[in-house]
This record gives sequence, C-alpha cells and structure tokens, in this order.
Amino acid sequence: MDNDTQQYTNLNLPLADIGVPTLIVHGTSDINVPFSHAELLAEEIPGAVLHAIPNADHMMPFSFDEEVQAVLAGFLNGLDD
Repeated sequence: MDNDTQQYTNLNLPLADIGVPTLIVHGTSDINVPFSHAELLAEEIPGAVLHAIPNADHMMPFSFDEEVQAVLAGFLNGLDD
C-alpha cells in the first residue's frame, strides 16, 4: 500500500489529451477517493461531464445503483453514432 501511495503522488497523466467522451460519476462523501479528484478530472479532460451524487460514498455504484444506471444510460444515449 505504501508503494501504491507513493506511485499515485508521482502520476502525471496527459488528461488534456483525452479525446473521447468522458463521464465521471463520484460521490461527494467518498473517503477513499476524495471528491476533489473527480473535480480535477472534470476540469482537465476536455468536455468531461461530472455527475456528483451528494452524500454518496465509495460504494456509490451499489448504494445509488438506480441513479448511476440512469446517468450512464443518459450519457451513452446522448453520444453521436
């Protein structure tokens, strides 16, 4: 785990080069991955869409599954063919 933490501090991802539609779904109460990480991704990835789920934690894909599925379906249905 210490190695993982060290590697994450050195990440330098070319987020501005991502050219595909990007949806970011993140809970505002996630203590494992801070919400600020999702905000950074949304700021750095061109055209990215951030959907915040208030009070959702890291298990949000399961505890808010209906909302996550609806957001994902809406995003995918909005893509051009």
